[in-house]
Amino acid sequence: MNINKIKLSIPVDRNSDAGHFLSDDNIVNIYAKIPGNFLESTGVKDSINRYVNAAHNHGISFTFLMDVTCLNNLEWTRSGQRRIRVFLDNLVSWGVDAVSVSMPYFVELIKKQYPKVTIEISSNAEVDNIQRAKRWEDLGADIITLASYKVNRNFALLEGVRSNVKCDLQLVANHCCLNNCVNHGFHANLAAHLTGQSFAVDNAGIFYGLKCLEERSRTGFDIISSQWIRPEDIKYYEGIGINRLQLLGDSLNSGDSVEIINAYSKRCYAGNLIKLFPDFPRCALHHEGGASPGVFINNSDLDGFMEHFLEGKCRGLCGECRYCEDIAGKVVHFAGARNG
Repeated sequence: MNINKIKLSIPVDRNSDAGHFLSDDNIVNIYAKIPGNFLESTGVKDSINRYVNAAHNHGISFTFLMDVTCLNNLEWTRSGQRRIRVFLDNLVSWGVDAVSVSMPYFVELIKKQYPKVTIEISSNAEVDNIQRAKRWEDLGADIITLASYKVNRNFALLEGVRSNVKCDLQLVANHCCLNNCVNHGFHANLAAHLTGQSFAVDNAGIFYGLKCLEERSRTGFDIISSQWIRPEDIKYYEGIGINRLQLLGDSLNSGDSVEIINAYSKRCYAGNLIKLFPDFPRCALHHEGGASPGVFINNSDLDGFMEHFLEGKCRGLCGECRYCEDIAGKVVHFAGARNG
C-alpha cells in the first residue's frame, strides 16, 4: 500500500533567506503575509516577487495569507469590491500560486475570477467536522487547514474528514493553543479588526496572547493537552492521509525557526519541546523572568504519548480521564515552581 508522505509549509518574511531550506525535499510551500491591512499596503510588490521567485526557483509554491475573519463588511461595498479585485489582480500578475482565506466570500470570488489560483482554507475558518470540510470543498477549496487546536488528536474525526473530501488536508503542527480554546475565534477577529481599520486600541493585540500565557503558566496540564504534533509523530498522520503540515515561526533567519524546521524535516528532536512552539514567549524558555516561569519538557519523555489517542481512549472528558494531567506531572518542569 502506498502511504502518503506528508510535506511541510514554512513561513518567510521580508528578512528571510530561504534558499537553504527550500532545497529540502520535505518542503513544498512557503507562506507569508503583509503586516497591517493588505488592501491598504503599498510597496509590497518587491517582497512578494522575492517570495515567488525563491519558491519557483526551487520548484515549490508560494501562498499569500489573506485569512482575516472580517473586513468590517468592506466586501459588500462597491468600493471595497473594487479594491479587493485590484489587489487580487496584482497577486496573480506577481505570480502568487495560492491564497489562504477564512471568508466564504473570497473562496467564491477567487474560484470564479481566478480559477488557476489554489485556494487554501485557513485554520481561522474553524473547520472541525466533516460537514464543514465538505461545505468548504463544495465552495471551491483546494486545501483545507483544519482547526488544529481542536482536532489534531481526534484520529477518528481526521479519518472521517479524509474519507469524505478529495481536497488536500493540512494541520498546524507546532501551535501551543489551549485545547478547544474559547478565545480562538475572538483572537482571530481582533487581529482582523486591528489590521483592517484606521484606528488601533493600545495593547489590544496582546490581550489574548497574555490570556493564553496565563492559562498555560498555571499547570503543565494545559501544555500537554494542547494539540501540538511532535516531529516523531508525523508518521501517524501520514497513515490517515494528511497531506501537509504548516509550521509556525517568525523568520527563517531566526535561530528558533531554523531549529523548528530542521526538527520537523528530520522528524526527530532532542531537546526542550517548548522550543518548537513559537507562540511560547522566550522568557518561558530561558528562565529570564517575565510573565511565565521557565518551562522544560524533554521531548524524548513523550515517546509513546500518542498511543492513548491512537487507540481512541480520549473522549474529551479531561476531568475524568486525567491522562494528560498525569503525564504533565511527570514530564513538565517549571523553574522555581511546582509541576502541575
